[in-house]
Amino acid sequence: MKHLQFHFSLVIRKKRLLVIDGYIHQQNKSTAKVSYWLCEIKLYSAGIQLNSDDQFLKYTENPHTHMPVPERLKIREMLTNIKSRVDREATAIG
Repeated sequence: MKHLQFHFSLVIRKKRLLVIDGYIHQQNKSTAKVSYWLCEIKLYSAGIQLNSDDQFLKYTENPHTHMPVPERLKIREMLTNIKSRVDREATAIG
């Protein structure tokens, strides 16, 4: 298995996204020991399993049937920042 570059991004409703090589994955389910992640594009049938310390256990290496969309992640991060500002600040901007 090749070395994967990944990071987590916090999104709306305080759920994490797993970003691997520019592709966004959402947590499908989790147990006490394992969390299961799927590509956010439902046509792609690969899965990732992480242990409770967020270390890779298993990665199904199917080629993605779509290109990564980094703009999607930027939009989600921007919306998360806006919503957190609304929660923190008592006065309106402007």
